Amino acid sequence: MNIVLQEHQQIAYQEFSRTGIKIHDFPDRPDKSVYLGLTSDLRQQTVRASYYIGLSWLKEGECSVSVLPKINVDYLQMFMDCFYSDDNDVQDKLMQIYFIDFEKPCIRLENSPFEFTPFIIIHFLQLMKKLIKKGLKKGYILREENLKGKVKGKILFARQYKENLSIGRVENNYCRYQEYSEDCTENRILKKALLFVAHFLNNYNLVGSYGLQKLVQGMLPRFQNVSDISNIQEIRKFQINPFYREYARALKVAKLILRRFGYDIQTAQGDADKLLPPFWIDMPLLYELYVLNILRNRFGNNIYYHIATRKDEIDFGKRDEHLIMDAKYVPDWDTEVNTEHIGQLARYARAPGIRHKLLGTDDDTIICNCLLLYPSIQGITSFEKENILSEGNVKDMGYLQFYKLGIKLPIKEP
Repeated sequence: MNIVLQEHQQIAYQEFSRTGIKIHDFPDRPDKSVYLGLTSDLRQQTVRASYYIGLSWLKEGECSVSVLPKINVDYLQMFMDCFYSDDNDVQDKLMQIYFIDFEKPCIRLENSPFEFTPFIIIHFLQLMKKLIKKGLKKGYILREENLKGKVKGKILFARQYKENLSIGRVENNYCRYQEYSEDCTENRILKKALLFVAHFLNNYNLVGSYGLQKLVQGMLPRFQNVSDISNIQEIRKFQINPFYREYARALKVAKLILRRFGYDIQTAQGDADKLLPPFWIDMPLLYELYVLNILRNRFGNNIYYHIATRKDEIDFGKRDEHLIMDAKYVPDWDTEVNTEHIGQLARYARAPGIRHKLLGTDDDTIICNCLLLYPSIQGITSFEKENILSEGNVKDMGYLQFYKLGIKLPIKEP
């Protein structure tokens, strides 16, 4: 049994009562790690979804819940636009957009509405593209080899006797030595994940998969000096070194992919999406990074990201316009005004710490402009003007120096 909701949809608790879940089991504040952020209203006896889409067990092995996007947004395309970005702030938060719970059993959906596996595969390929551009790292690896006429490292006397001396092969030496090579465990894990991705793309009808296949085929020759890894325990037990930042990112996603298919390349095909592990996608964060990427594409480092004090934190700022911006993943702003969001912006505009960091001065005579960025079918896809507030689609919100601007999101084709 799978209960399906849309983002922010509210339904009667009665729909959940047959699952054995009590209304008190749902938290009163959204927590994406608990039932996809579902919350309950005891007075109204209702359950409401938040803005986390995905799939979760309600009662393990018996009942699950799916939360779908409220609008038919192409979240995969949004994600692609983000990870193609060269912006470090966008890249640093990509892994926070989604979570996959491999510790729990998979959930069977015969007609899954989720494009799940392509999501992490595209992320992995983008990480690999940057990593390969800089060159594969090398590491010290232990090798054992029966060398002819030379000694390297140290001789393994037990093997030397068995392999050489006992049969009169006195010119050989069985040695163990360290070699500085690309054939290290990190690269072998990455190669294995690439092979899984190639197999998946060959068996999955994904829009744009031809371009992804070409990308993979262009990467694999860089691993010609890297051997295959077959020991699953070696992969599972391998500890990622956070010192190599870009390698750590790629290896984390590579291990997700290998676990996704149970380390068996034969399961790396389209049918695997009938069985999905519990997961969530944080749509507000995805939207925030999508908007940040659009802003930085036009204004570069003139856009401040997450200016924060102990009490307050703004999404974006632009000093030359004295502009405070907040990205709200709320599709109803074309016709509605949320006074709570306006009050939040007003507080930011008056917070001394925020003002000092954004404006570079403590001059309290400067009045900050406030702009709310929301998803809209009639919204913009890029900024054309030097000043954001000069964009033609910017609308006055009826409060002094408070504005709103719609951002158009990619929509899935029917």
